[in-house]
Amino acid sequence: MPVMDGLAATRAIRGLGIDLPIIGLTANAYAEDRQRCLDAGMTDFVAKPITRDKLGSMLRGCMTLPKPVVAKPTAPTSDTMLDMAQLHLVLDELGPDLLCDLLDQLCKDAEALVQMVNTGADGPAPNRLDEALHMLNGAAMTLGLPRAGNHCETLRLQKKSDPAALVELVALVKQSTSAAQVAVRDRAGDPRLTARRPVAKKS
Repeated sequence: MPVMDGLAATRAIRGLGIDLPIIGLTANAYAEDRQRCLDAGMTDFVAKPITRDKLGSMLRGCMTLPKPVVAKPTAPTSDTMLDMAQLHLVLDELGPDLLCDLLDQLCKDAEALVQMVNTGADGPAPNRLDEALHMLNGAAMTLGLPRAGNHCETLRLQKKSDPAALVELVALVKQSTSAAQVAVRDRAGDPRLTARRPVAKKS
């Protein structure tokens, strides 16, 4: 976000005496992330991937409950490459063409991380890399790629710009998006998506 992040914006809104519900949306499900949102004055917190049903349930709760019930979320631990339920939800919302375009863009965003680290002798500022990994994590989880999303979060926690680790992340993102595109094509039954299927290179 420009100028201020969601936490700073929430503090500013509460400082004006505005008591409307504010819901934090983030790629992280760690207890400390939730607590930071609540400490800033947010009404509640929901981790990505976000669906209409999840967001609707959260908003309805804000309309009926004076205060949210604070639970202790656990860190994401899924090692599944594809979250088929989430992938199908996004497919139904966006359609196969737009979803495949977003999967392609995710690969480009992952490759940009490697270029970011390789630019300059000292590498990128830590906060810039952290923000990029955070955004990539959120996009991956929203598109139904939990293994890639969780790997982004692991790199964030390590707090170091290791080119080899980022190259490994790019390979995982490409593998995940390729599998997702095949799943999208198979579910959609759209012959136009056949060309998007990755072709194995002969060694």
